[in-house]
Amino acid sequence: MTEGLDGSDWMRPSAYRERDDDPVPGGAPAPRRTRAETQAARARATGRRPRGRVDAPGATSAAAGASTLAPPEHDAPTEPVPQVPADPTPRARRGDGSRGGRGGRGGRGGRGGGGGDGGGDDDGSNGERNGASQADRSRNRRVAVVLTLILLPFLAAIVWFFVQLSPESSPKQSTAPSGPQSGEVTLFLRPGLTVSDIADVVAKLPGHTRASFLAAVNSGKVRSTFQPAGVNSLEGLLYPDTYFVGTHESDTSIVQRLVTRFDDIGDQIGLPNTTAATPYQTVIIASMVQQEAKLPSDEPLVAAVIYNRLRLHMPLQVDATLCYAKGGCPPAPTATDEKINSPYNTYQIAGLPPTPIASVTEASIQAAMQPANVPYLYYVIGDASGKLVFSTTLKQQEQNIAAARQKGLL
Repeated sequence: MTEGLDGSDWMRPSAYRERDDDPVPGGAPAPRRTRAETQAARARATGRRPRGRVDAPGATSAAAGASTLAPPEHDAPTEPVPQVPADPTPRARRGDGSRGGRGGRGGRGGRGGGGGDGGGDDDGSNGERNGASQADRSRNRRVAVVLTLILLPFLAAIVWFFVQLSPESSPKQSTAPSGPQSGEVTLFLRPGLTVSDIADVVAKLPGHTRASFLAAVNSGKVRSTFQPAGVNSLEGLLYPDTYFVGTHESDTSIVQRLVTRFDDIGDQIGLPNTTAATPYQTVIIASMVQQEAKLPSDEPLVAAVIYNRLRLHMPLQVDATLCYAKGGCPPAPTATDEKINSPYNTYQIAGLPPTPIASVTEASIQAAMQPANVPYLYYVIGDASGKLVFSTTLKQQEQNIAAARQKGLL
């Protein structure tokens, strides 16, 4: 053998083809091997596939036979030859890593090999983009909710505005115009006036007289929806308000407007559905409340006294009814007035008077519909403002009367 470069007895494989006189076991000369056979033998020795491709089946069998002939020491210790994958595109560029080593999962759980680092990076980038996208969507949802909450009151206001403009949903307007038009005059009626008092005010309008107005009131041509059958009086059913009357408007037209206004107010506050008394009786009680209470806060209390005395079958003893019976006050009723023979004398006759005694406001009607829940049976003026003092016993009432006289209120 020829000595190798490092002093060993190794020779390159091609030397087998150059030396025909090398003996083999049995004394026969060594057969010549092709390059493919040499590579196949070397691959079998190292456990790797040959570099080249053996096209002919015969060459493979020949190489297999030659491997039994070539001594192991004649195989060259060459460097491992890396295999070229069939797919030239690196797996890492596709984002899922090498299929063999699951390198693409290395970015998540660290299971990928070195070849999968690129895939892990791509998965991380995709994860960051997905996280950013989810954050954007969450932020957009929050912004939408905030904007909805801000705009909702404005939308509700717009809807309410258009509903109010709708003719079908708008409530019936019964208020008087804001001012007189051309050819109109103002008729102002304060609360607590009787029909006779209203006739005096209408008589001041051009073209009208007291007699003509009373004739229209008593004619029966105008009736209130709250006026019971058999009752012809419109006392208490002419609503106090400011009206604008045409210069050529008739007395009957004026009466109709005053009664229509009262009916509208009664319907709006639920007078037809009252339960404490009948609607007409409620108006009678409201007229006494209107005359007796000087302050709005006292109205439900006065109504309670009237209901409590009616429940106990006590005479009402309301001075305002005496004023109506004698044709008005002042002067204030006296002990002599308490003996007047009149159905409106509540000192002599138990129960309610036959009709209301004055025009009433919406507040007094509501007080008569919903009296205060108190046990009071008496009241008397308490100070100069007109505030009333209430009591449940006659003894307390007498003490309150004495205090009012000391103050000069009686």
